[in-house]
Amino acid sequence: MCTASFFDFLPVEIMHLIFSYFQSHEILLSFSNTSNHVDSVLRSYASYKINFKSISKSHFDLVCRRIQPSQIITLILSDADDTPGQSALFLTHFRLEQFSQLQSLRLINIEFDSLNSILLNLHHLQRLHSFTYDSKTIKIHSSNQIHNYSDWIYQLNSSLSKAIVRLMPQLNRLSLSNFTILPTMSLTRLRHLKMGITTIDEFRTILSEIPYLHSLSISLHDDTSHSEHLLLSSHMKLKHLTLKIENSQVSMDQVEQLLLKLIHLTHLELYATGHNDLANGNRWQIVSNSLTVLNFKFKILETLTKEILKSFCTSFWLVEKRWYVAYEEDYLFTVPHFAPVDVNFFQLQQHVPWTTVDTRMLYKQATKISAMLSSNDLLGSLLDSLFRRFYDPNILLRIIATKIDMCQIQQMTLLSLTDIEYLKLYFPRMSGLQKLSIAEEINIDLVEQMRDYRMKQIRTLECCLSTENTSYIIEILLRLFPHVKHLYVSSISSKMDMIRLIDGFHDLSNASFKTHSKFGNIEQRWYFEPELLMYGSRRLAKSTYTCRLNRLLDEQSSITIQIWIGAQ
Repeated sequence: MCTASFFDFLPVEIMHLIFSYFQSHEILLSFSNTSNHVDSVLRSYASYKINFKSISKSHFDLVCRRIQPSQIITLILSDADDTPGQSALFLTHFRLEQFSQLQSLRLINIEFDSLNSILLNLHHLQRLHSFTYDSKTIKIHSSNQIHNYSDWIYQLNSSLSKAIVRLMPQLNRLSLSNFTILPTMSLTRLRHLKMGITTIDEFRTILSEIPYLHSLSISLHDDTSHSEHLLLSSHMKLKHLTLKIENSQVSMDQVEQLLLKLIHLTHLELYATGHNDLANGNRWQIVSNSLTVLNFKFKILETLTKEILKSFCTSFWLVEKRWYVAYEEDYLFTVPHFAPVDVNFFQLQQHVPWTTVDTRMLYKQATKISAMLSSNDLLGSLLDSLFRRFYDPNILLRIIATKIDMCQIQQMTLLSLTDIEYLKLYFPRMSGLQKLSIAEEINIDLVEQMRDYRMKQIRTLECCLSTENTSYIIEILLRLFPHVKHLYVSSISSKMDMIRLIDGFHDLSNASFKTHSKFGNIEQRWYFEPELLMYGSRRLAKSTYTCRLNRLLDEQSSITIQIWIGAQ
């Protein structure tokens, strides 16, 4: 260990400020063993913001070893596909009541058992003022949960409701995706609220019962077309509103009435379906003059003409507010907020959306590109093949380069593995490309054509493997993509194929394999000890790892096997 360094001459407050720009594992890796003084500052630092979302297991293990619970003010736990079993492992290291300084907690797709344990102990977190529960899917991984699903869901909802009601007096920020709790007490402290699906009556109740609410994000699944007023009374404090209205049509009259009731609103984000009165820039100018931020995405039921954009081309829109609008495929939306993140490789050269801003700005935040004319159907495949046969890739590259910076592309979806050959001119321009998805099943004929290629920049691979000659296909893929860290295989037919992929991709951090329930004669005990599936893996015998077997609710015949791998 060094006894002195440049950092020894910095005040502790400056060191703490520097730490605030790094993630927790980066602080430990960058500053540990710099000097005795810096190590002392690290031990006393009590403002760690721990984000375990998509973290590598080796970094997770490092943080759990080196940081004390009392040093943490923000914590994000995730049992998502790339970090399976994280919450259960975390709870073997710590008890929730140890986090005496915790102010913010976010839970992402947490497993049943861990979630129940956390909810039962939330009341110990006396300093907690922000709570977020994100759950896009329910994972079932134990035999008991599989056969008693409805009972488990009822228990989960009951536990969550009780925990939130108990926390309400101390919370000023609450976020519950796909879940709604109506206020049952005075909520004078709550300032920021994000809820799941609600009715229009519940929307009105929330705003009337939470008088000091500053921001609200909510999704209305109700018929609002017969309600002249979305709100019946004014709200004096609300400044930020994100409102998504589904299963109904909205008129500009309703929008105007809503904004008249929210007299202090400065930020509005609105998703809705309606008629062409929503596409009137002059009416929007009148009601949005006091807004600092306006973003909307409307599905317009009538076909608009290009003339409609003229009302969004005034000095108010382009100079004073600098708000830009585009119209594409029945949708009118603001740019760049709702600008496309996903773009189609071939449509870029033949289709230009109507927009009040330069085309390159429209695609400035596009990070995902698809090289398929349509999703994997017969007609789309035929059109795709004809296009590739008769269109010069060099010409296509020049056209696309005028609309999008190829360096910003991080993810690409191909119809077939052999499309790599067709698009080889583009890859040197895609310096940021790290994720590749192959839509069609990879068979022996396809890998034979690609056996001499190497794509060293790919870190995430999504694919489906043929059930014939799978071992040979795997060996070619290991050479074609030598630096894969994240692997997602949508169809795997044997345990040995799965283990070969885990052992063969030497940089692998996590893997997910989807298979039918008959795969390998899966036994009930494997749900309780999924590590038994990994016996035979040379790599995992030398590594720490977690493994989970999950059934998805909408695909009861399928099982997903997920592995999160630590350092050897």
